[in-house]
Amino acid sequence: MSKRSVNLIVGLFLIVGMLGLLVLAIQVSGLTIREGESYYEVKAHFENIGGLKVRQPVRVAGVSVGSVSAIDLNQRNYQAEVVMSIDKKYHFPIDTEASIKTEGVLGSKYMSLEPGFETEILHDGDEIEETHSAFILEDALGQMLFKSGSDDEKNK
Repeated sequence: MSKRSVNLIVGLFLIVGMLGLLVLAIQVSGLTIREGESYYEVKAHFENIGGLKVRQPVRVAGVSVGSVSAIDLNQRNYQAEVVMSIDKKYHFPIDTEASIKTEGVLGSKYMSLEPGFETEILHDGDEIEETHSAFILEDALGQMLFKSGSDDEKNK
């Protein structure tokens, strides 16, 4: 084998390796290339989103049906406004409930939708009325400790 063919094979191997690393990096980062026409957006308001971030999945029964596309603070009621991009092949009733859940004990957050029973469906720009904020472990521990402390004072 000549030196030129060895260099060509090594060069091709490096290019394929770099492309593989690029694909892996895109998958790990959660970036997606999506068409604007294949998604519709719905909004939901929450008291506390507890670490939910843009591009995290929206799931129904564990199946990813979209992603969180924007998070902002509503200046009128000071609640978090979450915009979700839902794949157009999925249709949900207008009485769907939205909850923020955690993957595992200390995992990342995701949006969970629980479809209702109405026949009318959500459309682009609609708002999900029934929401459940994220469970914040620190708040629960603080309330438990505060309640425990007040019980101790009553027993004295």
